[in-house]
Order: sequence, then C-alpha cells, then structure tokens
Amino acid sequence: MSHYKDPTSELAELAGLDELTAELSEENEVELPEENGFIVHESDINNKKGNYIFTVGNVGSGKSTLQNIMIYRLFSAINIDFSVMNHYGDERHDYILNQWISNIKKGVLPERSKQGVLQEFNISISQKNKRKLNLNFLEISGEDIKSIVPTFEKDHKAKINALLENYLKLKRINKKFIFISDASKNRKIGMRTAESEDILFNHFLHYLLTPNGLNLKRIDVLFVASKWDLVKTEYRSVSQYFNQHLPQTMSILNSNKCHLTMMPFSIGEVTDQRITSLESIYIERLIQWIYYNFTYNQLIKWLSPC
Repeated sequence: MSHYKDPTSELAELAGLDELTAELSEENEVELPEENGFIVHESDINNKKGNYIFTVGNVGSGKSTLQNIMIYRLFSAINIDFSVMNHYGDERHDYILNQWISNIKKGVLPERSKQGVLQEFNISISQKNKRKLNLNFLEISGEDIKSIVPTFEKDHKAKINALLENYLKLKRINKKFIFISDASKNRKIGMRTAESEDILFNHFLHYLLTPNGLNLKRIDVLFVASKWDLVKTEYRSVSQYFNQHLPQTMSILNSNKCHLTMMPFSIGEVTDQRITSLESIYIERLIQWIYYNFTYNQLIKWLSPC
C-alpha cells in the first residue's frame, strides 16, 4: 500500500518526533563556536571516498533550505530506511542533522551557511529490495563559491574555497552537482539578477570542465529553479526559465560534457519567514534524482517518478 502524507498536515503528523524534539535544545538554530567547531579540516580530505553531492548557488539561493528539507523528508518517510553514518565519530554531526529535522518541523527556515565554514554530512538511504546508497554532502556558503568570479579589487584572486577545491580534485569520489537558481529574483516584472548567476555558474563550469581547471570528462547536473511557486505562472516551463535567464550556463550544460536534468523547486507555503506547510513532491523528485544517479535504481511507493 502506498504511503502518502497530505503536505498541508505533514508538519503536524510526524509520528514520534515530538519526543525527540523535547529532548533537543529549544534553540531554533545550531550555534557553532568560532573555533574548534564541527568543520572539515584539510588533513581530513585526502582519504575521502564515496558518493558526494555538491550544491552550488549564489548567496541566499536556497542551498541550506534544500538540504534541510531533504533530511527532514527522508527522516519522516515510513518506507525509507534513513540513517546517519557519521564518519567523523563526532556527535555534533548527528546533533546538527537532528536540529535540522526539529527546526523544519517547527517551521523554522535555516539560516545561511557561514562563510569559510565547510561541513560534511554523511547519511544512508535504503529501501526493501533496493540498493543502499551511502551519501555525503557538504554545507557550503555562497560566498565561498562566489569567490571564483573575478572582481576589480586589487587583492582579490578568483578562486573558490581551498577546502572545497581539494574535495573537487579527488578522483576517487563520485561527484554529482546540484545548481540552484533563485527564481524569485528573476521575475518578468521587477529587478532581475540572473546575470550574476549566469556568470557564477559559467565560471564554475569552466573550472570543472576545462584544462585550466579540473578538466573533468563529464558531469551530472540537476539544475533547480528554487522558489518556483512565485514565478510558475510567468513561464511555460522550467526550461524556458533557464534558457531565457541563464543562456551561457545552458550552453555548457547542453554540451556533451554534461548530463543535465532540470526541475522546479518550492518548499511550500511560507508566512512571516516560517514554513506553514510543505510541498513534498518537489523534494521527493530531488531525492529520486540523487538516488537514481548514484544507484541507477528508482525508489518506490512514496516518491514521485523523475
């Protein structure tokens, strides 16, 4: 029997989480110490291996929200066996992910990632008669990606965060990419900022794919138009949105060096900076894309097809 939850009541119906949240901190966010916090250190990176998702986007595009919602949705699914791997053996790793779940249940939007603080999280996804996926993803600030774009400042050197670069250089990790465009800032009427996104993605793709950068042979990319509920009546399709606002990025993503999938994304209803209901179908499609592109299998029962 299929498992389905009405998105408008999902926040209130998560069985068993009330007991968990009662034991967690009442704070709405995790306050990491300025020093010795849960962060990646350069010495940790050389021995990394496995499946990695890299989420790329401008400051405020919705990277943290997407990751928080993904963890919440996996945790709340009856037909998914979701677990935290915690390669570091550091309980702060588990605490942060638990806090994400607790915050989304309360309707609290995540704060933006802190510049210069790179965090790695490790989870697993499995289902009966399906292959288990061990997945790693990074919490990356938009500023640490945006620094790859040249500026007119004399002392600026166009280069991404050094720790992120070390991850991307590792040949033994299986890399997939999620690019996020903030559709709310690219309305047909009003201010548009797609040019800055197009420039950012263009520089990042050249870094990944050309001999002057990493010279990767081929990459898998999910291109996400976030906050789609605000603009969906203005475009015939998500592909029209991307082609109209991000032409240089699309010219690269449509080449034979990229395998591209496009999708809209919305978290649901947000009132006064709080989530009042979740729209599950978008995050389920995103999880399905991740699972399929690493395992070549589809999750069943509660996830929508890609």
